[in-house]
Amino acid sequence: MNQEPPFLRGVEQSYRRVGSPGRVLVAFSGGADSTALLHALVALSRQLPLELACVHVNHGLRKSADAEEKLAAAQALSLKIPFLTKKVSVSPKGNLEANAREARYRAFVHVLAETGFDAVALAHHAGDQAETFLMHLMRGAGLDGLSVMPEWRAPYWRPFLRVGKEELRAYLQNCGIDWVEDESNLDQGFTRNRIRNCLLPLMDEMAPGVVSRVASASELLYAEKEAADAVAARWLCRNAKREPPFYYLMRDSLLAQPLAVQRRALRTLAAGAGVPLDFAWTEALRELLPSEEASFLSLPEGFKAYFSRKRLHILPEAVESTHVAFLSPTMTDTEPAPEGDRKWQVLDADRLAGASMRQARPGDRIELLGKQGSQPLRKYLSARRVDEPLRTFWPVYAREDGLVLWVPGYGPGKTAAVTEHTTRASKIEFIGLLPDEILEEGENEPGMQFV
Repeated sequence: MNQEPPFLRGVEQSYRRVGSPGRVLVAFSGGADSTALLHALVALSRQLPLELACVHVNHGLRKSADAEEKLAAAQALSLKIPFLTKKVSVSPKGNLEANAREARYRAFVHVLAETGFDAVALAHHAGDQAETFLMHLMRGAGLDGLSVMPEWRAPYWRPFLRVGKEELRAYLQNCGIDWVEDESNLDQGFTRNRIRNCLLPLMDEMAPGVVSRVASASELLYAEKEAADAVAARWLCRNAKREPPFYYLMRDSLLAQPLAVQRRALRTLAAGAGVPLDFAWTEALRELLPSEEASFLSLPEGFKAYFSRKRLHILPEAVESTHVAFLSPTMTDTEPAPEGDRKWQVLDADRLAGASMRQARPGDRIELLGKQGSQPLRKYLSARRVDEPLRTFWPVYAREDGLVLWVPGYGPGKTAAVTEHTTRASKIEFIGLLPDEILEEGENEPGMQFV
């Protein structure tokens, strides 16, 4: 290489910002952008302990694909950089550009797994960032869509996002470095190409330097998105339960949050359960939040939302197939349980034979204090306004024949309750969180295990 790229200092700063990965795969198509990236990183590797290899993805979409692969391999060989290639199959159905991108990124993941490298360097530059921003803007994207490509999202590193396309090409021309032109970049059938070749030049006439400013706007929005994500994450930690089979949040608390936090929390909760929400679905959920009526809303992919008096539940498919295992309770013969503690109960020790802590079962029943006969456990929980999605998973201290002696959080059945005839009492404690309790991140939940 005849001279250092004028933007190498910026690449080095980017390298340090993303944590100085020691082994980097360069996504190398042989085009101008990836050629400039390869040469810039080769220059950087002469100053820093950076190991490089090239990965070339052959999509097989053009007649020239194999010839371009050979040219790319020759360039890597001339620089003494290992060259790896992956041939992929791209579905012609739907959006060809998007399908090719998905196939390419799958190939990157496979090569990373095969080689053990730390990162993949991509040659996206300020122009690519501006194009993507405008594509998403025309689609009506919000903050997530407009804060498009980050400098680092493991394992992908984009050191050129502040560099213009013209600067990259000028460097290659000054150094006499050849590259391959991708004729598909001229195909006006692709929206991105129309933005690149028609819209952005027009915008630049009206406001010179617009590409750099649009790219900077996207970078600023990415920082705003990270801040919004952090706010929503903190709120969810305190006001939502997000481990199977429980995906719910507290309605009143969410309504007190800013609109942006409401939307982000709803999407995050649903995504954890396995259902992606677009803007319309998010708004449909949000509009039902103030209602005090219990209701259901069908969601995509066979999911549904259930609005209880206090909570919004996202219910995944086959929720009934999930089982909860509970640790054995602790039992002592000492002082009474602390007043107001839902997880302690004093029971008649002579009436506990054969009982264990377990998940509620469909045939369970409980004998009510002060009444004759028994009542189905589900009816008992419903009368106490336990949300329907929680009843299946409620812990009970019960016999194998289905007779419930104690429902943690709601009290004992008549069978084992302490009376004037009790000669020996035991204090029993449920260990862990009840289904209607929320575990903040960083705490441990020893009392239950989902299997």
